[in-house]
Amino acid sequence: RVHDTSQLPAVCNELPNAQDLRAGDLLNIPRRHVILCAGWFDPQHTWIYYYETGGAPDYWKPGLKQAPLAALLELGYKPLRYKGMAYEPVPSGKQPREVLTRAVKTTAAVVEHPTVGEP
Repeated sequence: RVHDTSQLPAVCNELPNAQDLRAGDLLNIPRRHVILCAGWFDPQHTWIYYYETGGAPDYWKPGLKQAPLAALLELGYKPLRYKGMAYEPVPSGKQPREVLTRAVKTTAAVVEHPTVGEP
């Protein structure tokens, strides 16, 4: 089923800490915009990689971007995880697998001052 941004809170759990976001989780502003978490830029979880559509020049083509998490939260984004999300448990002491390759990361657009729904 397709869900719009206003329906996502009903099918997701809000994360108590945005730094717990994993690839596949969402940052959502109901009735405005949603972005898909793709991973972390830094080990401190201060900058996030995310996919977004709706920005110029290719308005409906998903683009990989990176931005400071704090700036996204200040805009009103809430961290969400789909209630049925499956994930691979990480054995104790092991680092999670990288989702994005180095080549993909180099294509990410840097967005130092994000706005809702714009690059």
